Amino acid sequence: MPLVMTNELFRLDGLQYDIRALAPGARVLAERLTFVQQRLQELHNQQAMLTKARNAYITDLKTELLRPALATVPAAPAEPGAGGLAGFLRDDFDTF
Repeated sequence: MPLVMTNELFRLDGLQYDIRALAPGARVLAERLTFVQQRLQELHNQQAMLTKARNAYITDLKTELLRPALATVPAAPAEPGAGGLAGFLRDDFDTF
């Protein structure tokens, strides 16, 4: 960040300046630059929030799209050897 500004001082490229000692034109430019930097930070924060919301919506949409498919999948058998993937995995594990 090229400009760090407090109430009376600001730091630009590693050098510290007293705002009260600046020429009026330089003071206005420093204030405008500070405003722009604050606005950019706000937009960055908003982008992060919207990205998080988008990802949550994608996750929820995938869940909704899979819901009908999950409803048609038969339940796994309760007993080993009764079939299905769970039974196969249990049977296969038991052979070792």
